[in-house]
Amino acid sequence: MASNDHLIAQIMQLHASISKLESLKPCKQVNSLFTHLVKLCTLPSSIDIESLPQEVQHMRESLINLCGDAETLLELEFSSFLKKVKILGHMWKYMKEGGFLLVRSAKGARAFLYPVIEERDMVNFEVLAMFHPTDDIINSVVLLRKPKA
Repeated sequence: MASNDHLIAQIMQLHASISKLESLKPCKQVNSLFTHLVKLCTLPSSIDIESLPQEVQHMRESLINLCGDAETLLELEFSSFLKKVKILGHMWKYMKEGGFLLVRSAKGARAFLYPVIEERDMVNFEVLAMFHPTDDIINSVVLLRKPKA
């Protein structure tokens, strides 16, 4: 039971830190706090949510709301990346013939962290090179060229 008490104390401490943030918009500090929270909350435990003291219940409700708000902001930021496919079409329309475009993408498990731009998404562009890193770099890069007519 002591480990459950310790776990709850750590979660409450994270809640206090998250509550003090000026914004929940994705950034290094926000990501770090929520990553830590997820790691704690996914540990095996025998915590009975129903039997927690009222103070912890209130903190839990607040934390659920904070998580929802942070997830919404993350999804908004991610959805702006997903518009890349539409942006590619727009870029092609206004690019000079023979012009180059460098696009970031992801491959494999890295796609959990960053949107994937597939070759089929690069309609009307000539794919000159694709580089998919195998080290701690997350983004792949794709070099494109708008063909000359």
